[in-house]
Amino acid sequence: MRTRWKSILVVVGFALCDRAMAMSDNNGLWIDPAHDARIRHTDSGSNGVLPPSFEPIDLLRVECTGWSTPTPQTDPYNGYEDENADLMRIKIVFAGVVSPPGPLGIGEAGGQFDPLRYGNRPVYGAIELDIDDQKNSGGELGDLARLRYLANVGRFGKTPPGSIAERVAIGGDDFDGNFWAGRQFERSGAEFAFVMCGCWVPTIMSEGVGANGVFDSGETWIVHGRFFERVQSFASLSGLFGGSQFGLFDKTVDVRWSHDEDKDETAIELVYPLTMAGAAMLTGEPEQQINLSLFDHTSIAEAVCDIIESAEFASGPVEELIDQWRNEDFEDFLEPVAWRVTALVGTAYTVQEPDARFVWTDTGFDEQLGDIGGDGAANEFDTTEVLAFITAEDGGLNDCDGTTDGAVAICDVAENFSIFDFNNDGVVDSCDASTLGRGANLNQDHALDFFDVALFLTWFSAQDPRADFTGEGQLTFFDVLAFLQTFSTGCH
Repeated sequence: MRTRWKSILVVVGFALCDRAMAMSDNNGLWIDPAHDARIRHTDSGSNGVLPPSFEPIDLLRVECTGWSTPTPQTDPYNGYEDENADLMRIKIVFAGVVSPPGPLGIGEAGGQFDPLRYGNRPVYGAIELDIDDQKNSGGELGDLARLRYLANVGRFGKTPPGSIAERVAIGGDDFDGNFWAGRQFERSGAEFAFVMCGCWVPTIMSEGVGANGVFDSGETWIVHGRFFERVQSFASLSGLFGGSQFGLFDKTVDVRWSHDEDKDETAIELVYPLTMAGAAMLTGEPEQQINLSLFDHTSIAEAVCDIIESAEFASGPVEELIDQWRNEDFEDFLEPVAWRVTALVGTAYTVQEPDARFVWTDTGFDEQLGDIGGDGAANEFDTTEVLAFITAEDGGLNDCDGTTDGAVAICDVAENFSIFDFNNDGVVDSCDASTLGRGANLNQDHALDFFDVALFLTWFSAQDPRADFTGEGQLTFFDVLAFLQTFSTGCH
């Protein structure tokens, strides 16, 4: 414990108490399966313009650990994991070349719409950090909540394991603007996020060899921007100043963006102070006390102390997100390996849409396709849930074809998505119930043909996990039978 900080908190008037923190068993490493990225539109009509020859952004892993470095001021990314460190490192890894997000004409980037400014495969989204591992003590409100994990993981026919699954938005009807009713996807438990929103214009501090303003294979950039923030829902209670708006904790930071040609992976890395001592290390300046200014040193400790103090004044929906922080001890939450991490990533439409900005392609972590109950497996319970949905909605107001035919047609699959539409074909039917998301249209061209069979055989011969149609974790003849059965029944 960093007991030297308790005296500082007494000086500035923050309340303290002791509490043991729930520990994550991921040890700071969160892995998402390769090749599971799928395009999920959010615009009305699902016909927004994608980047040229777009391949879905595929998240591979997130590492969130304490960090020590012998070169904090010159190269903070040179270092090693250290559970007792005063710094943290977040490392986000994607398959292929992934470029920094260009501006989308919103927020500080008002008037500038150029999503492809830094390359044809820009990444957008948020990596959310629940630092106390409590689902009732963090999250976002309003429109911002609709751009986060719990509001969108259902588009992929997935839920996270555990009780947080009950908060996943299972369809467009959940976006009713009523915090108190329905599925409370706003209550994610997250207090911080690494964000790629297009709402500010990044500054390229240094480029690779090409230096042409386009992020290319093998390059390493240092990118400056408001990538790291505390959840904005806390701003109304906070006295913080120096961010993009009063109350926001979103100081500009440097992020390393690098592509490994051998692995064909892009890594995004942020090194950030856990404590004020860590902030002093990175700047080479004397250690400063915790305060309410973002114009000088900042740290996770400083932001958490403000949360604890702010909780005393909360009411309404914000109180639901912050109340459990009352009388906590900030020192209990400075262990990044214990933080719970979720992720929602994708790209942006290249032509401004009136009702949507983002195309989601991947989520994380530990979800299972077709798992509605959140028990970690797609099974008979989930099949029953799909069939019950069809029975309840078939031919009703929410069935776009208006006929009782054993299927529920979704009128606008982007706006009014359904978690039960596992294969994302716009219809909840027997295919969703029988295959629990494993359709035979493997190349995603909306047609079942020889190319899908050829692709399955290629995956199977290469022992690619995408050919695991039985869900047993190994490839056998039964996977071939399962695929052929799915193909023969016409299930996309």
